[in-house]
Amino acid sequence: MQELVMSGNSSQSPSFLEMFTQAADSSAGSKSAPSEALSSDVDADERWLRHVEIEQAKGTLTALFGIDPDDAFAVLSAQSQSRNIKVHALARIILDTLRTNVGKPEFVQSAHRSLDRLLG
Repeated sequence: MQELVMSGNSSQSPSFLEMFTQAADSSAGSKSAPSEALSSDVDADERWLRHVEIEQAKGTLTALFGIDPDDAFAVLSAQSQSRNIKVHALARIILDTLRTNVGKPEFVQSAHRSLDRLLG
């Protein structure tokens, strides 16, 4: 599990997980939403959206890395804690990164290299 959480190849283009963690690092310092909007009384629609995004990110990690959903959530949790951002925010970053990079050959190659390292 630790290998998956911290995998990366600095001599090549950024790895699949490095792309996510770089995006997470850059957004961790920005507080775009007002704190009063994120009160403890978040409405049901927002909670549901966060849940859906986390599940989609878990599914993405499961499909790309061939891991089970519990391990995918462990990766999300570990990266969330190490970067000091909420799991749902990291899930959103993963989904946004995937949407904007999925057609790029270097992104696909990086995802496959990460999977090969995990399984190899």
